[in-house]
Amino acid sequence: MFHSYAVANEFIAISIEKNKLVTPMKLLKLVYFAHGWHLGLYGTGLIDEQVEAWKYGPVVESIYHEVKNYGTNNIASLISRTDFETMHVDTPRIDCSNEDGMRAVSLIQRVWDLYSPFSGIKLSNMTHQPGTPWFETWKPMESKPIKGTDIPIAAIRNHFCELAKR
Repeated sequence: MFHSYAVANEFIAISIEKNKLVTPMKLLKLVYFAHGWHLGLYGTGLIDEQVEAWKYGPVVESIYHEVKNYGTNNIASLISRTDFETMHVDTPRIDCSNEDGMRAVSLIQRVWDLYSPFSGIKLSNMTHQPGTPWFETWKPMESKPIKGTDIPIAAIRNHFCELAKR
């Protein structure tokens, strides 16, 4: 598994390279789809954090807090984190010098190719379809949503395993 910022930064780097910048909503959904496909194809998660069910779909909370200031605008730079004890600033990326890293970056590129033509709203709508992990988690609590409710990893894995079989 990789730090969620590293996965997000791969998408941001592709978006900058291709001059097709992404909004926070779109980035959050791309990270979710990459994580889901990694679970479905390889059986293991791509990110080291839990995905939560929020009103507008699946969200990795730490990424949300890093990019929320962009609002509906495009993200213009990679995500960095600061170790306040040492004041060291790190911009996580996936290390492609090993098989896991190469496979992850390849999957991220495929997810980009498949999902980048869609807006953040359209991607959010895709996650809201009946039978999706978000829908199955959100629907029972729709009248009284509980912020921070995790979408079960098994539900994400099973959903993307089914998609992979099609």
